[in-house]
Amino acid sequence: MVDALAAKVDVRGRAQAHVADTRTWARQAAARANVSVRAKTGPAVERARGYAVSAKKTASDSNRRTRALFGAGAAAVLLLVVVGVRRRRRTAHTRWYRR
Repeated sequence: MVDALAAKVDVRGRAQAHVADTRTWARQAAARANVSVRAKTGPAVERARGYAVSAKKTASDSNRRTRALFGAGAAAVLLLVVVGVRRRRRTAHTRWYRR
């Protein structure tokens, strides 16, 4: 009887026990949630890894094509500039009414 009263009066001990119980419950809930999330997202993560590998390969392949296209575009622009400059120089010396 005295022990029961002493246990009721021991507020600090009861609080520590409650904190320990809550901590245990929270850890178990987190572990259950972790298992559930991994089970549900596992296939999606694997698919995403496959897509990432495919995207990296496509990006490295397109780098070569992109450089080639930029080179061809730069050459075309340079050709247009040269042709335009030559035409202007040729017609710049004539009078406007003779054109």
